[in-house]
Amino acid sequence: MMPHQTVPWKNTFVDIGNANMDPDLTGNYYLACMLQSIQYPTKGKSVFTFEPHQYLLNYQTVSEHSVGCYAFGGTAGHKSADTVYFTPGSNQGTFAYKAWLSAYSFPGNQPIISQRPDVSIYDVTNGNNRIVFFNNVPNPEDSLGSGKQTLPITQGHTYMAVASIYTTDSRISANCQIYWSQPDTGVATKYGGGLRVSSVTNYDNNNNFINKELYQYGDGGVGTLFTNANYLLINSESTFYELGYASGTLSCIPYVSSHDRVYHGKSVYPASQFSGSPVGYANVTKLDVDALGNPNGKSVYVYSIVNDVSVGGVQALLTQGVWMVSTPWQNGFMTHEYTYKSNGTGFTPVTAKQFIYSLYRPDTVQNLKIRALYISQGGCNSFGDTVLCRSTGTYDDINTNYSHFYAAKVPTYSGAILLQSESDTTYDDSGNKIVAVHKNYYDDLTHVFPTRKQTYNSKGDSLFDVIRYPHDLAAPGNVYQIMLNRNIVSPPVRFIQRKNTMQLDSTNINYYDWNGNGSLLLEKTVYANTLSNPMERRLNLDKYDQYGNILQQEKAKAPNQSYQWGYYNQYPVAKVANAPVNDIFYDSFEEGNGTSTLNDAKTGHYSHTNSYSKTLTGLDNTTYFLTYWLKSGSTWSLQTSSITVTGGSYTISLSGQIDDVRFYPSTAQMSTYTYDPLIGMTSATDVKGEVTYYEYDGLQRLVTIRDKDKNVLKHFKYHYQTKTFIPK
Repeated sequence: MMPHQTVPWKNTFVDIGNANMDPDLTGNYYLACMLQSIQYPTKGKSVFTFEPHQYLLNYQTVSEHSVGCYAFGGTAGHKSADTVYFTPGSNQGTFAYKAWLSAYSFPGNQPIISQRPDVSIYDVTNGNNRIVFFNNVPNPEDSLGSGKQTLPITQGHTYMAVASIYTTDSRISANCQIYWSQPDTGVATKYGGGLRVSSVTNYDNNNNFINKELYQYGDGGVGTLFTNANYLLINSESTFYELGYASGTLSCIPYVSSHDRVYHGKSVYPASQFSGSPVGYANVTKLDVDALGNPNGKSVYVYSIVNDVSVGGVQALLTQGVWMVSTPWQNGFMTHEYTYKSNGTGFTPVTAKQFIYSLYRPDTVQNLKIRALYISQGGCNSFGDTVLCRSTGTYDDINTNYSHFYAAKVPTYSGAILLQSESDTTYDDSGNKIVAVHKNYYDDLTHVFPTRKQTYNSKGDSLFDVIRYPHDLAAPGNVYQIMLNRNIVSPPVRFIQRKNTMQLDSTNINYYDWNGNGSLLLEKTVYANTLSNPMERRLNLDKYDQYGNILQQEKAKAPNQSYQWGYYNQYPVAKVANAPVNDIFYDSFEEGNGTSTLNDAKTGHYSHTNSYSKTLTGLDNTTYFLTYWLKSGSTWSLQTSSITVTGGSYTISLSGQIDDVRFYPSTAQMSTYTYDPLIGMTSATDVKGEVTYYEYDGLQRLVTIRDKDKNVLKHFKYHYQTKTFIPK
């Protein structure tokens, strides 16, 4: 498949291709295999619709234009001579002419003619100098055509073409046609570049409508290609073929073809060369509407778009190729965000944010790009490839510069786009506003994290945060140098906060190499002070598991806290105050060891039936509590017993249907939790063994909190905020 196009070739024009390459939007085929809905575990769902991207194409096509003159005889009317004038403009080229003369000799019935018919073209500006003369001398009994011939012209000169027959005989005629090419430019809206989200409709677990989000893109739905579409539409390349022919035993003669232009069905330069050439939008609007389509409010997001940069222009695309500098790292940054609420007839502003960015650490690297200008047909080689590589240059369809390669430098730009400032504005119903401005400073360009943050509010106060990172404390052999060696550069390790000129507080976060080999680098102690008071220890972090989850910590002047992690070490399932981590144990039977049917449990989804045994080692010799829930019939009851450990170990042995087995020192307090992963906590059992239950809707939002007897404590309903009150 090749798109239809009229192309110039050696002073003539050729029509090639007849395929329509535009996307077919008449049916729904373009939506094939697209996501339609997401059904959530809690039975709610979201339904999606999509639409194709749109972008503007600044196109330039070449069309053929012509003028002509025609002389003819006849009794009713005749024109024994005809003249046409033309003046080539600066945007016109590839001039050619075509002349045609009828026969003017007819045996047995000769016409009265004073001179042979002819066609002449004159350069009027140059003193009527005749540059073309065509007449039928060889065979007057036959017509004669010149075919399309090159016409040498000078832009800005005026030319005159004359066709003459010198008779009124109706059998005789002459005509001349002047042809030239001329670029036609314009702007067209095209569909392509994949699909974008058109709407998202949310339903609860009873399939009741919750809300619908509509998305509007760009100006009138039209976006911008990061790479100009013209570069993606180039489907031809100019080349020549070379064949080595051995002459005798010692010589090799290279035979080369004329310059050929090869046309393809698709672009010869893949979109992947141009950052994938995605469609970007300077603004996106998200509307929240009710079931009838009435708007509740909207949010508007504004982005900056930086187009790919062309290197070397487009005059030699057919031979040199497309030379682009990609700029994906400069795109995707939001510059403004606005939220509005509906007032019945329009929208009223609620908040406005502005983001300003700056370029840091700019750099340019020059790269070498080499393009082969020929296609080898095999045979012998008269020169090695390295010799051919030294011969570089360009050529077109007419000249005879047979360079084999083109080589040039192409720059690659890089840098860091960092947030310089953020301005937050909040409006009340009367249009009054509160403004806060946040500024970031980057004093250490060995990393891209802010070293200072400053906030101004409407009261005139200035809050100043000073932040230090591992770079600032690194020294040979210390933990911060080890962090840098592992590219752990972002955690703040020092923090100072000031209000106007007064220091409010200061914090030091001290890291430690827990495994001694750099594999686990985490906080060990936290020291802080307030105002001018001396530094004091605020937190000790005593132990972590192999995944970096905290197992034991203690705040200053407070008992230690220990933790047990579950759900494959993703969530804390037990928290115990005043006990070391080696003295606690909890099992909720939610990680594959539950033996009951689904949802036959006191907490979570599973419990354990029949006999249960678990041996605990490494225990301190003291008194412990063993608690668990036991089911009898349909009733769960909490069982509690006191255990004295004397040998550093203890085996829990239970029978029946049980759940939530807890073991901890009698002087400690344990709280335990169950979860639906990726949704939220489903139950929390406090230190007294009383359970609180949590339920979620289809969008994974908390909707109901129940007490230990499943009575409703709180119920939440969600709707779009329609009125905001902000005190003056």
